[in-house]
Amino acid sequence: MPSLKKVLSDIDALKGRSLASIRPGADLVVQLLNYEEERIVLRSARGKIRSRPFSEIEAILQILNLEHVAHVDSVLGGSGSSRNQPETILANLPYVEFTFFDNKKHLVLRERETHSSGTLMQMDQLESRKLADKIKKRSLEFPSQIIIADDLSVILQTLKSLGGEAIPLAPNVYRVRNGDILLWVVKSGILTVSQPGAYLVLRSAPLEEANSVGSLDGVDFCEHKGSFVLSANDAGW
Repeated sequence: MPSLKKVLSDIDALKGRSLASIRPGADLVVQLLNYEEERIVLRSARGKIRSRPFSEIEAILQILNLEHVAHVDSVLGGSGSSRNQPETILANLPYVEFTFFDNKKHLVLRERETHSSGTLMQMDQLESRKLADKIKKRSLEFPSQIIIADDLSVILQTLKSLGGEAIPLAPNVYRVRNGDILLWVVKSGILTVSQPGAYLVLRSAPLEEANSVGSLDGVDFCEHKGSFVLSANDAGW
């Protein structure tokens, strides 16, 4: 499991090289790593100078180290445009490959270096299918409740005192299992619900009068008017 320090060092070694993107036409060049401001300065394929915060790399790496696979758009949801840029940088590291699940790009952390630094490698199709099966099996473990809170630390500490185990799912999103009960704890604002609280999760298509509140882990959510029920709408159910 590579540390953030190692990953940043490996990215630093890519400076000045043209890095191919998984999506054609979005290549980039890492100009420098500004450790004081904690940002990666890069030049896009159109010659525009941009920068991305170290925190994006850290968030993706956290999920990769936990799950070995990460859908970058889900991890960085709400973080602005050009989310393919941190994806491109990480995909060019020798121990990260890419694959597609349900036509969505995913990064995969390998246990060893499988390709040269500064190049891309798509995961073997057989391995990719096996990984997809694992992900689908894991996706069946969906939370019975989602807790929306302003202060995650208080909720997580309370759940921990009751025997719950919290695992990061995305920035400011935690999966907490306590026995047979699975919960998600989410910071206010990530899902645009009417107010913080505990929301039951219904595995069904949303009612017509439901309001869309955003998505988490690739699943769209709606809140039923006048209630605290979130309806998850996912084609895989």
